[in-house]
Amino acid sequence: MRPHDSEHGTAHCVLTAASGLGTYVPALKFRNHLRRQGLRTSLHLYEELLDSAGREKVLETAERFRQDFRFAKMAQRLSQGRLLQPALRPGAVEACFEAWRDEGIRSFVLYSGVWSSLVERYRQWSDEAVEVHCVHVDAVRAVTWQSAANASVTHDVFLFSLKDERVHYFLADKKREITPIARRERRLLAHGGGWGIGNFQVAAGQLRDAPFALDLCAPAGQEAVAGDDARLWQIVDGWVPWKKCRSDDYEFPPMIEVGHAPQQQAPATRRLDDIASRNMAIVSKPGGGTLLDSIEFATPVIFLDPFGEYERANAELWERLGFGISMERWQRQEYSLDVLVAMHERLLIARDGVANYAEHYVRLTCPQT
Repeated sequence: MRPHDSEHGTAHCVLTAASGLGTYVPALKFRNHLRRQGLRTSLHLYEELLDSAGREKVLETAERFRQDFRFAKMAQRLSQGRLLQPALRPGAVEACFEAWRDEGIRSFVLYSGVWSSLVERYRQWSDEAVEVHCVHVDAVRAVTWQSAANASVTHDVFLFSLKDERVHYFLADKKREITPIARRERRLLAHGGGWGIGNFQVAAGQLRDAPFALDLCAPAGQEAVAGDDARLWQIVDGWVPWKKCRSDDYEFPPMIEVGHAPQQQAPATRRLDDIASRNMAIVSKPGGGTLLDSIEFATPVIFLDPFGEYERANAELWERLGFGISMERWQRQEYSLDVLVAMHERLLIARDGVANYAEHYVRLTCPQT
């Protein structure tokens, strides 16, 4: 048994939220890396603290946001993230604190600001010395962090930063072979982030005139607007992040291709980032998870309308670095392949200089590993 896994070693707790998948998927990748290193690591979603009505409200909010993107942006601006934080069920926080104490948690890694005040309360409740690592997956402080105050923060980490104009970290395996853009299918991946919101369906209709085929990821029940050679992908019906899989653990969103599997055969599931690694560009709003996919697979981003000021900052950073371009600019350049090739090459060069944050964290907290 390794020293850091002993009875007196550090236990690590990764905290995120399922309201959108832009922090959920990076948190899963981070947790998996720590477990491969033999570290005792748990992962908790904020939605665990909600009752069934609260979780249903999260789903209802997502559906309303999908139906009306203008409403979604207005609601986010006015609520400052509180819209996505229903009341917690009675006794949930106390049970959570007791579980953390029993597990011997000494290091918290927050991928969502909704946990910040609770971790501070836990520190005061337990009177334990704990490390708190806040990990930002946007180029500036996102809405859920703006009202977060945590005096216990040990490390405040931006994976990429508009202020610094650089990518500091990603969560990729640097040994993974990147498919050169010349060997990729002449296809674009269009989606609306984890909740499937934004104007990506409008963009998909416009791209019917572009010399590229589409892989379109749309929520179940949405009518797809794409060309004849498009492939439609959807998350498996009924899947929600807070429902654990058969191994009693959280899993990556399982995607299936709609309409192409024989009826007697269950369609094979894929991960969205696997699709992103094979396409020439991602067409999406500039969410943090999309940018992480972009740098991980050296896949350029064609930006659609942002969801809030922090996503606007994400797009600004990627454009400054030459990794992305707005849909309008790319249309004016007649959907140029040369533009995508140039961005892909810049991403490849930049990727070589980017560190894996999970590896950095392990060296920082467990130097004997």
